[in-house]
Amino acid sequence: MKPNEKARGRLLFIDVIKISGLALVLLQHLVGTKLIPSWIPSINMNYLPYVFETTYGTIGVWLFVFASGCSLAASNTEFSSLSEVKGFYKKRFIRIYPAYWVSLLFSIFIFSWIMPTITATDLIKWFSGFQVYLANYWYEQGKINVTYWFIGLILSLYLLYPLLLYAIKKHANISLVSFFFISMASRWLLYDIFPLFSGGWSAFPLCRLFNFGLGIYLMRRGLFPKAISNRKIAFVCAMSFYAYLLQFPIIMVTNYDGGIFYFVVGMIVFSFLLYLLDNFIKNLRFKRSTTEKSGAF
Repeated sequence: MKPNEKARGRLLFIDVIKISGLALVLLQHLVGTKLIPSWIPSINMNYLPYVFETTYGTIGVWLFVFASGCSLAASNTEFSSLSEVKGFYKKRFIRIYPAYWVSLLFSIFIFSWIMPTITATDLIKWFSGFQVYLANYWYEQGKINVTYWFIGLILSLYLLYPLLLYAIKKHANISLVSFFFISMASRWLLYDIFPLFSGGWSAFPLCRLFNFGLGIYLMRRGLFPKAISNRKIAFVCAMSFYAYLLQFPIIMVTNYDGGIFYFVVGMIVFSFLLYLLDNFIKNLRFKRSTTEKSGAF
């Protein structure tokens, strides 16, 4: 295989931003659980308004959402019919759900000894991926795994993508400015008007509209570096998704036994296993689809 064969078409800057975003999220969680020393300097700038909350984790999520907007727009997907919109949703959901479901089962297994009672309703909420919006209280969204609020956010942004792309294609500058004000207003509303969700603005898609839309805007305007990823960077970027899904249970296990060494080993091993399993599931589905189209049984 040639060095760039697996990475063909992947833009270097998107992969680097995604990897950087995950690294910052991991840093936030590792410091927060004291798996690495607390002398790591904080960047929580309390003098900024709360709508500009700045920590390693919030910057990491910002970068990840921005890069997601970029990567979707980089695919040059056009929506000229309802069937193309449905095809886009199907492709994106298949990208998320198999790996998410496996990691969810992994989390349930790891936390079974300390987890509160899980009902059938809880399982339906969590397997939907939208549990963060279906919780009666903010703390319920972390009942199984506190980091999985991001799944609901990214799925919601996928649902909004065709509409956002259409708006940017029609009125790019006006749309981007509108996204900014919608994002700021949504954050303010969640903090001051709906205190139940005062800690949950991160998961509300309208609060993330600007950085997601900014990625779409820059790609549509051609305002991005054109360098292509090499095979190694593309692989690390692909692994970052699986690492994000598995980080919290591995952090919590190694926080009590083994420390940072076992955390790193666990992340590499289990992320790679989830990567292999996810690809196996997708290949099975592809073979089945090919067989059905050919008329074979």
